Amino acid sequence: MALPTGNLSDAMDHLGLTGFAVPDLHPLRFSQPPAAGFARTIQQRIKGNNCTGKGKVRQRQVINTLTEPGDLLVIDACGCTRSSTGGGLLMLRAKVRGVQGLLTNGCLRDAADIAAMGFPVYCRGVSPVSSANCLETVGVDVPVVIGDVRICPGDLVVMDDSGCVVIPRDRIEEVLDLAEIVQKQEKTAEELLLLGEDFEIARSAGLREFPWPDEVGKKESK
Repeated sequence: MALPTGNLSDAMDHLGLTGFAVPDLHPLRFSQPPAAGFARTIQQRIKGNNCTGKGKVRQRQVINTLTEPGDLLVIDACGCTRSSTGGGLLMLRAKVRGVQGLLTNGCLRDAADIAAMGFPVYCRGVSPVSSANCLETVGVDVPVVIGDVRICPGDLVVMDDSGCVVIPRDRIEEVLDLAEIVQKQEKTAEELLLLGEDFEIARSAGLREFPWPDEVGKKESK
């Protein structure tokens, strides 16, 4: 959470990773804290006319019994805005269990209560309607796709006021290491900008002081 999503995005761009920023969702409140956690995924779908709901796992069961500290809940509600996929009590239970936040392409209700408890959420919107008659859970800890971004269980999800990025679980360490370099580059540039320096000069100074690892390798080979 010490690394902004902008730094992570720049690092992933540099590594040639694409399709990692989740589009078209927004924070429940722009004042909410940043969040980072490992994806615990739930796949939902719109209920059919013959759906009884019997034998189906509900999202509340997953949150109540399967989530662990450090998880970040990812619910693919298939873009449904006719109902909410959770509310204040469910998010409170998630927070108490150590869940870091929620990313969903669905809606929530009790927005003020969720914001007051400091539980970070990225979603499509709000709806007072329960999901009981609209959505059913059809998969847990399976790959899901939200906004054309594939999210697998264990991927690192980071959310802040700039957006949400998903780091594949097998690339987490190298992305974080590179994002720390980006952060140092920007800190150097920021200090120079505060002294009245030109933007391009400030930016170049940051790159010189904290070069990309591949640039270091090129210079050493020469």
